Amino acid sequence: MHEHSYRTLTKNVLDLSEPIDDTVNYTIDNLFYVLNNVTLNNTNVFDEDNAVNNWWALIALVLVVCTAAGNVLVCLAIYLERRLQNVTNYFLMSLAITDLLVAILVMPLGILTLLRGYFPLPAVYCLCWLCLDVLLCTASIMHLCTISVDRYLSLRYPMRFGRNKTRKRVTVKIAFVWILSSAMSLPLSLKYSKNADSVLIDGSCQVPDNLYKAIGSIISFYIPLGVMLLTYALTIQLLARQRKGLGAGWAPGWLGAPPIGRRCTWRRFLGPRGGTPQHSAASTETELPPIDTRDLWIQDSRSQQVTASPQRQTPRTHHSRNSSVISRNSSRHGRILRLEQKATKVLGVVFFTFVILWAPFFILNMVPAVCPVCEERISPWVYDFALWLGYASSMVNPIFYTIFNKIFRQAFKKVLMCGYCKSRR
Repeated sequence: MHEHSYRTLTKNVLDLSEPIDDTVNYTIDNLFYVLNNVTLNNTNVFDEDNAVNNWWALIALVLVVCTAAGNVLVCLAIYLERRLQNVTNYFLMSLAITDLLVAILVMPLGILTLLRGYFPLPAVYCLCWLCLDVLLCTASIMHLCTISVDRYLSLRYPMRFGRNKTRKRVTVKIAFVWILSSAMSLPLSLKYSKNADSVLIDGSCQVPDNLYKAIGSIISFYIPLGVMLLTYALTIQLLARQRKGLGAGWAPGWLGAPPIGRRCTWRRFLGPRGGTPQHSAASTETELPPIDTRDLWIQDSRSQQVTASPQRQTPRTHHSRNSSVISRNSSRHGRILRLEQKATKVLGVVFFTFVILWAPFFILNMVPAVCPVCEERISPWVYDFALWLGYASSMVNPIFYTIFNKIFRQAFKKVLMCGYCKSRR
């Protein structure tokens, strides 16, 4: 009886425990399943985000290194290579310094923002970063604009601008560019210096004033862009006219095409050997390598016949000598003109690449002022991509110098091989 009772009690206990065990096991299994899925899903999300951010940061880091190295090479090449020490290249050196500062002062904080997904520093650093960004990016485009205008004026008015280039004048122009660029970033620093928290919104470092964005974009990008495109088009037109005139027997310094039926002659200016040649008010000079003053021929549109020195030879001999001198100088001027055209093409590639790289950012920069509702529909990644595309413009200038300019290639190679160190010993 006792044994039967024990077996019955044991059976009842086991029967009661089965539902409990099933419930507990089911609950525990579900709990682990939920926790496991949540953990895995969260881990996957974070891993994917981190992986994407890390890849973008790695690409940005390569961009920073290439930008810094390339622009340092440009500065060293111009500083050490005498053949590169001319007025245009001094502007390019200042531009390279600007791009180098972008790589050192602006891009690293951008990489940090990509890694973290937000701006990790206090608001005051955000304000400083924005001011430097505006300053240096404006300085870049102002440098290119100044180079474009200066080149056109030197070709169009060689007497006034071509021969009056000195280091002092170049320094003044570069200083003007930096002052103008500083004037663009100054209002930003003054407006938010007492309330720096306004520029750091939900971890995003940006200018909150849409009107400032629009006005700044117009002054810093759209107006200089119009000036650059205009002067570049005029430069191409001018070189085409000079080349056409050279083909017709005109000197490249003459900027206008001769009217039909006009009798064109050449006047020879004979000065003493090694002396200074005489000049005519109707003559037009251009910045060319030195030419022997005994054989300097300049077109005189007022002359109706060939005027020779009384001490010279007969008209036939004089005419033969004229043709020889004109042919020799035309060939020389033609070679220089081809170099001018090649340099203009290189600058054109640099300008248009700069426009292509920066245009997306400045177009997006106008969206909040033009269409505030549209701004909310644009992904933050689009803004980041456009911003870094603009930063990439600081890297392209050394690349173009390397591809198109033989002297720059030689100078870069010499710098990398420590050739200048060996030559100075």
